Amino acid sequence: MKRIACISFWGCAIFLAVSCHNSAPSESVAVEHILKPLMESTEVTVGVESHIDSLEVIPIKDTSISLSTISKILLDKNGNLFVLDFSGSIFSFNQQGENYQEMPEHGRASNEYIRATDICISEKELMVLDEPLVRCFSLDNLKEVRLIDLPLDTPIDAIAPFGADGVYLFSAFSAQRPMVTGKKDYLLSSYDAGGNRIKKYIQTEDVTFSMFNISQACYNKYYLRPQNSTNIFYLLSQDEPLAAYKLDFGNENIPKRYYYDVVDEDMVRYTTSDYYKLPMELHETTKHLYFRVAGKDAIEHCFVYNLATKKAISWKDCQDDYELRIQGADKNWFYAITPYLDNDEQVEHGPFYNYVSNRIHGIDETSRFHFYIVKIKYK
Repeated sequence: MKRIACISFWGCAIFLAVSCHNSAPSESVAVEHILKPLMESTEVTVGVESHIDSLEVIPIKDTSISLSTISKILLDKNGNLFVLDFSGSIFSFNQQGENYQEMPEHGRASNEYIRATDICISEKELMVLDEPLVRCFSLDNLKEVRLIDLPLDTPIDAIAPFGADGVYLFSAFSAQRPMVTGKKDYLLSSYDAGGNRIKKYIQTEDVTFSMFNISQACYNKYYLRPQNSTNIFYLLSQDEPLAAYKLDFGNENIPKRYYYDVVDEDMVRYTTSDYYKLPMELHETTKHLYFRVAGKDAIEHCFVYNLATKKAISWKDCQDDYELRIQGADKNWFYAITPYLDNDEQVEHGPFYNYVSNRIHGIDETSRFHFYIVKIKYK
């Protein structure tokens, strides 16, 4: 079985930095919720289980399945999981860890795809970004597919549903053009079912990084992660993007244009700086909110907010914790997919990794060739 590839989350190999020299109008955007993670959270170093209401570990039944590093986990209204990995392959599982449906295959036929770079779920379709097309497979019958042909002049990084049959398209690459043309440009656009652009949103302002751009929350909501130092998560509603959550790290927030004006476009110095930067992977149940962010020395900090109390817990993930990450949510649970987790006492792990790995070892002491669906519900 192929193990999940060892890709350091904050490693420079998976970054794409692009830039813009315009002013920053989004600093004045009205945001629904302002969170102050450093003031409102309590760091957990041991005993993370005391903050967890329930945890379920479900072995994926087909042990021949080979997954590379997970790019995205989506859930449909019936709780079935659709999983995209970095090889560009799509898998689906039900809540028992069984293969849910026979997924579209790689190929050049209309009901196949060449390489999926992102996926989302609309009310009735699995939408696959396979540039220059979005292939929309019916959830009732994945053999049925319609195509949205996109008249693109820049590569696309991520998609989300828009309206009844359209899509949002996010492109970090668009941020390169204002440097050359001196004209305003935007990171996000909406398109109808015919591939016609409806509107542009979110003007490019500063450095952005093309990684884990859009994530799914409960009730099939989609969030675009912050694209600059203002740290605003946008809810991609059926009509327009809405500024939903702003993260305020106070004096430890990465300064505007730090990438250009201080570290001279050096990604390593940027990611290892003493500031908090690059919030991403916002997942939301009805009661909790999860996201992660890079802190000092690029150490990953994970936060889980109680939405009723606006209080949070946080923990640090270690370098070797990359195999276990929360990447999906429904109304009650957060989801991860992981291989059998090593429990070598010589390797340092964070408290969340330690807790989950011990649970996996407790249910599967004989076989180390499974992947697992991990479901977490917080108190």
